[in-house]
Amino acid sequence: MLFLAVVMAFTLIPDARAARTIDVGDHLQISVLGAPEFNRLLKVRDDGTVPYPYITEIPVVGMTTTEMQTLLVTILRRYMDNPVVVVEIPENYTVNVQVLGQVRQPGLVQIPVNTDVQSAISLAGGPADHADPSGVHILRPTGTDASGETEWKRIDANLREFLASGDLKDLPKLQEDDIIIVPSITNNSSVMVVGWVNKPGNYVPYADSNVLNMVLLAGGFRPDADRSNIMHLFQVSPGVYRETELDLDEIIADAQIAQIPPVSGGDVIIVSLYDPFFTWDRMLDLLRDVSVIASAYLIYLRIDRLDNN
Repeated sequence: MLFLAVVMAFTLIPDARAARTIDVGDHLQISVLGAPEFNRLLKVRDDGTVPYPYITEIPVVGMTTTEMQTLLVTILRRYMDNPVVVVEIPENYTVNVQVLGQVRQPGLVQIPVNTDVQSAISLAGGPADHADPSGVHILRPTGTDASGETEWKRIDANLREFLASGDLKDLPKLQEDDIIIVPSITNNSSVMVVGWVNKPGNYVPYADSNVLNMVLLAGGFRPDADRSNIMHLFQVSPGVYRETELDLDEIIADAQIAQIPPVSGGDVIIVSLYDPFFTWDRMLDLLRDVSVIASAYLIYLRIDRLDNN
């Protein structure tokens, strides 16, 4: 008798999860047995609806999870036999964010809710060699405008500041559909190496770096590179560059390594093709095909050449 009384008592206690009504901002975990293509984790939008097939325009705010299950079963019966649907409001769940830009594995990343931006970047393989940690930012959808276009706000996430302070408050927490942008370093902090090298691109110089060091960082010379015809554009003031032509073969043969000029952020190094009929017009044609050289061509047009006479 005691056992029966206990069972009856528990039977009369309402299921708190079933009685919980759905509100704006809730996340709903919808699972359909045997039909994983209908499984979704959805957020209730400001207008009370959820982006779920067949009920996109139906407000669900104020329903209990049991009532929503009944609604989905009624609709899905048109497309399958005896659908079994479970709707839950989970306390812990995962969200999808995109990590784009200078990371090793850009793309969609699934993370636990409230994961910070640095952790998401780590799941995307970590920053690439040319990443600028001080320029990381998040694009977050905030709704739609009158024409139905998605509106976004930018949230700065300066990872360099976090590394300096160690304060977790400097790391924004992520939400569903966030887009993390990891930009590349700019010419103010990097040296652009282009032309006949194995890995043309932007590279951060270390202390006492010179032209040869930067070429080696760019993967070294290609077999058809002209090491006797290296162009070094060095920045003398913002927007003003001067040009030095280097014969690295001769410098190395004479053991005059100290003559190789140092580099600093903003410089450009151009390694030409070995060709007795080589012209700068042909070099510029090549540079137009290199994705990182658009700005270098503009720099070349603004060179303040040294008058050696």
